[in-house]
Amino acid sequence: MINKIRNTPATKFSLLLLLAVFGFYSCNQNSQKTEEITSVKADPAEDAKGDTFSIVAYDKTTGQVGGAGCSCVPGISGGIVFLSDLITDGTSNLNNIVGAIHSQASYNSSTQAFARNRMLAGDTPQQIIDATVAADGGSASRQYGVVGVDNPGAAGWTGSSNGNYANDIQYDDANFTISIQGNILDSSTSGGRDDILNDMQEAFLNAEGTLADRLLAAMQGAKRVGGDSRCYDSNPSNTRGSSGTTAFVQVLSPGETTPSLSYNTGNAVSTLVEPIDVLQCLYDNGENTPFCRTTVDTFPYSMDFETKSWEQETATCSVNSSWIRSRHTSPSGNTGPAGANQGDLYLHVEASNIGGQGTSPRDAFIGSPCFTIPSNSTASITFDYHMFGSDMGTLSLKASSNGGSSWTTLWSETGNQGNSWFNDELVDISSYAGSTVKFRFEARLGNGFESDMALDDIQIDVQPILACSGATKTWNGSSWSPSGAPGLTNPVVIAGNYDTSSGADGSFEACTVTVNNGATLTVGADSYMLVDTDITVNGTLQVDHTGNVVQNDDTASVVKAPIATIQVDITTPVLQTRDFMVMGSPMSAETRNGVFADAFLVLNHNTTDFVPDNTVPNPHGVTFADLNGDFWKSYTGAINVGEGYIVRPQDSYSDPANEAYFMTYNQGTLNNGEVVRNINLNTANDDTPNIYANPYPSAMSGFELINQNPLINEIYFWEHLTPPSSSIPGWNSTNFSMRDISMYNLTGGTKAPNDTSPTGVTEPNGVISTGQGFAIMATNAGTMTMNNSMRLSSGNTTLRAPNQEDLDKLWLSVKSVEYEVSSSMLLGFNPVATANLDPGYDSERLSDQLSIFTTHIATGSQLGIQTTSAFDSNMKFPVGFLTKIEDKTTYEIALDKVIGERISNAKVFLHDSVEGLVIDLTTQSYVFESNATNSPERFTVFFTADNTLGAQELIIQNIKFYPNPAKDVLNILSANQPLEQIEIYDMRGRLLEQYSAENNVSFSINVSALRTGVYFVKINTASGSITKRFIKE
Repeated sequence: MINKIRNTPATKFSLLLLLAVFGFYSCNQNSQKTEEITSVKADPAEDAKGDTFSIVAYDKTTGQVGGAGCSCVPGISGGIVFLSDLITDGTSNLNNIVGAIHSQASYNSSTQAFARNRMLAGDTPQQIIDATVAADGGSASRQYGVVGVDNPGAAGWTGSSNGNYANDIQYDDANFTISIQGNILDSSTSGGRDDILNDMQEAFLNAEGTLADRLLAAMQGAKRVGGDSRCYDSNPSNTRGSSGTTAFVQVLSPGETTPSLSYNTGNAVSTLVEPIDVLQCLYDNGENTPFCRTTVDTFPYSMDFETKSWEQETATCSVNSSWIRSRHTSPSGNTGPAGANQGDLYLHVEASNIGGQGTSPRDAFIGSPCFTIPSNSTASITFDYHMFGSDMGTLSLKASSNGGSSWTTLWSETGNQGNSWFNDELVDISSYAGSTVKFRFEARLGNGFESDMALDDIQIDVQPILACSGATKTWNGSSWSPSGAPGLTNPVVIAGNYDTSSGADGSFEACTVTVNNGATLTVGADSYMLVDTDITVNGTLQVDHTGNVVQNDDTASVVKAPIATIQVDITTPVLQTRDFMVMGSPMSAETRNGVFADAFLVLNHNTTDFVPDNTVPNPHGVTFADLNGDFWKSYTGAINVGEGYIVRPQDSYSDPANEAYFMTYNQGTLNNGEVVRNINLNTANDDTPNIYANPYPSAMSGFELINQNPLINEIYFWEHLTPPSSSIPGWNSTNFSMRDISMYNLTGGTKAPNDTSPTGVTEPNGVISTGQGFAIMATNAGTMTMNNSMRLSSGNTTLRAPNQEDLDKLWLSVKSVEYEVSSSMLLGFNPVATANLDPGYDSERLSDQLSIFTTHIATGSQLGIQTTSAFDSNMKFPVGFLTKIEDKTTYEIALDKVIGERISNAKVFLHDSVEGLVIDLTTQSYVFESNATNSPERFTVFFTADNTLGAQELIIQNIKFYPNPAKDVLNILSANQPLEQIEIYDMRGRLLEQYSAENNVSFSINVSALRTGVYFVKINTASGSITKRFIKE
């Protein structure tokens, strides 16, 4: 059986001494656990049964410890995970971890218990080894590795009777302390006797990610035929053809009493299937490891299999053969190579019928890292392969650039190719330039044992395409010479007037563009000019409103001759009295007195002066209302590239306006390439608005802006909906409504709450127009970057990433019938999202007097946009409702819009826990009444009629607790169901207190000792449990 254990992690840690002794369970056990160990006679014959290779490690950053091991020991029920004894003091308090003990070679439970006692006594790593070896008469046949925390360092022991080759190595730096050990190891002829141990260490240190990721990488570094040498035999009837038969990995986090992460292959791994690959698959599937575990963007790339291997691709875990490194000749005759084509090791798949699993059909898959192939480049992959044998099957190379949704065959060979290596087989992969791609080799073995396949020396080379390799194309005012429209390889010369919005001319692409003196190139409305590198203007370049000039190369230039003119025009929406725009500049040298010379007021912002106005926001909401009115200040200087400014283009505050305004940018040259702006963090997330603007003479993708900037989770846009009013809360005598702000993240957009149009015209589509301003709320200080990969050649019409129409989404809205205020929320479903709070996909609701939102189950966050995993009709979501309208008022909840193939075929139900009603929102809206309230879990959205809350679920939903916030005592009342157990958790998920309610219907908890903050109460009854959130004052 293959076992998986996954527990809830905690976060407490203190002293750890990690003692690792990996191996086979011996019959030589001793129940004595005192300081003196009864002498156990060493048995070299047993030593041959007990070897393995393993690693134990301490992560000094996270406080985690863990171990991983592999052994060629068939037939042990459950594998060797029983050797993993991760020790705590029995509590879940801080500093609870004491250490871990594993046992190898001639395993003896008494030595393990003795080491445990020494660890609990506080010995150093070397003292544990010295004491254990001295007290053990059989220490010559055992192996130990110790990692210390409070007593830092590492120590090891390899007894002299361990089977060759045996050794241990230790490593300690500022980040990790590790010990690696092994017996009866395979060793190469030129790599040294320690090459498996060294490969494990190098793989661990070079890996990225968590401690578990690194432990798995170390195991991958050890993977080879006969890593545990008992798994290789020159007799095909005896060989296993793998590095072992069983493998495991475990990680213990601070505060845990059992490992939060534990994966074990048990003894269910078939012959010729690599247990480390099975372990990797268990881990990848259990931890939702991304398709691209690592991404390579530096070339040339080489994989020679000398120190590590590629890994089995997660989507192909259910196979019956494995690719594995080997230095051996195939144990079968008339098939396979005699050895590597270069170096000592090569990649091999064995076709023998060993263990009765048959010979056909058998498949083996090996996957590469992901590679980001640069745009405008040629790329190729080369490899050596060997396909010798009369039963030979098919070897294929495939690629995926869409996250594994589909694979394209790039190369394939079938049948016997003779007993020789084919060198440097070349496959062109230039079609993947500008994308991220993953490769895999697939072996479909033939119907017989003479079908061994081998690979070696994989190389990927990328070369930039020579600039402007095509012929120069010249426009004379009426036609191209030579004839035909230009492309990205053609230098272009504009010698006569050209207008991209003209039907006779049209949008075009070029390698470079030169506008001659006396000629005018107009990039007209809703059209584009795409240029790979440089633009030189000796005449006139005119970019009309909604036109797009896009350059590919971030290092390219736009050269403006002294006699030349470059002009970008932008037309504002129709603005009213006191209305304003948030704008920036697509030109490099604009000033307040240039493009905005006729505007009576221009303001810039200072993030450190922002203090949120508490008369405007509500708890859990995002607000841009400043308490003191000093966030924005009058400005007279240069327009900084990428910064957003408030611009009032009217003549004065009293200007009747009701017109559009025309902005002409003509100072400096067009902005191009990387634009880096600071992200400033004030005292708290909701204190930190930062205002930016699209710096390019083209549209820009908001999706890519968020996707490429880890400090940006969502972007906000100012819409032009509501005149300022003295009735709107704020610092000024008349204030703008914060309900005129729309929001967009990686899932989609929500319209401004004041947008009452049937189609939601202010719902952002992810496109940021030329010069358009936008805001973010900083989560950390740092920088944000805009670059050419974000630029678009269409859609430059928002002035307020294309929609992902293949994803499932739904929008809900609530409105007050009497007061004509409304709010909306977006619920999205995306396979890359998780049940956690995902930056870029989950965004808090806007602060408002009326809100509808989802309540995040784990954290209680109130989200205006929530994204979870792929749509499943069995899902349920708590939906919150907030209103500050004191009077009892009628409200209406409606399903505004549904997008996506899967969710479009489902019904959307709404359950009101107060009224006990269920409404099918796909057929009707829901009307109800409410006073002022903040009810984060009043409603539930679900998609299957069978998911209607039943009687028992209604019972636990109706459990009440008060007061909230609580200062001294928290009362819990359950009128319909006796209470059994009450648990209190902090925001990090740590259990703080646990009470028995003794089946009473009410229970009171003294919370006066808790610190001020947010906590969760888990209430357990016979009908189930419910978790509620409360605030400790």
